[in-house]
Amino acid sequence: MSDDAQRWKEKYLKSIENQDKLERRWAARLDLLRRGLVRSTLAAEGTDKVVDQCMKEMRDVVRTDDMDAGLAALLPRLEKAVLDSEQRRETRVNQTSAALTALVAQLQTLPLPREVSRPLKQFAKQLDARVGQAREMPLLLSELSGLQGKALSRLESPEESERPSLLQRLFGNREAQDTAPAQVPAAMAPVRAPVIAAPAAEPPGTTCSY
Repeated sequence: MSDDAQRWKEKYLKSIENQDKLERRWAARLDLLRRGLVRSTLAAEGTDKVVDQCMKEMRDVVRTDDMDAGLAALLPRLEKAVLDSEQRRETRVNQTSAALTALVAQLQTLPLPREVSRPLKQFAKQLDARVGQAREMPLLLSELSGLQGKALSRLESPEESERPSLLQRLFGNREAQDTAPAQVPAAMAPVRAPVIAAPAAEPPGTTCSY
């Protein structure tokens, strides 16, 4: 075999080897993409029934060897389902925000002490920014439940700070005693002499006979 033929043979074998490497690399990437897509569809389940159905079909498609046609038919339906689901989610978020805001406003109308009214006011300020995040919803409900419980407990049994203090009660009673009219004890009151009625005069001309 001539030198040229040998060089061409080596180039051909090298090309085949590189092609095999590329195919194995592509197969490994495709496998990773399939696994990642399947895991993503499973994680996205539970938000919308139509989206969940599309995700299930996608998992079935990506597990096949020829998924080009299946994905081409599925993706337009998936895009529409996701868009409709997002609009419905925004509606639910607005409704939830309005309901929580109304509940907070009702609590704020109550005569609450400062240690309850201040956290409630801070909660109301953060409500709009947090209610749109799904992960914040359990925390919001838990915090609001705690604030509501504190508000109701304070209304049922007021704090000692809202009652008159010991000094207030003491000086209040003393002021009441100072302003009240002085009363002399009965034992120290002056004794008046009893009034004895004079005997009635006898009518004229009347004599006593013995």
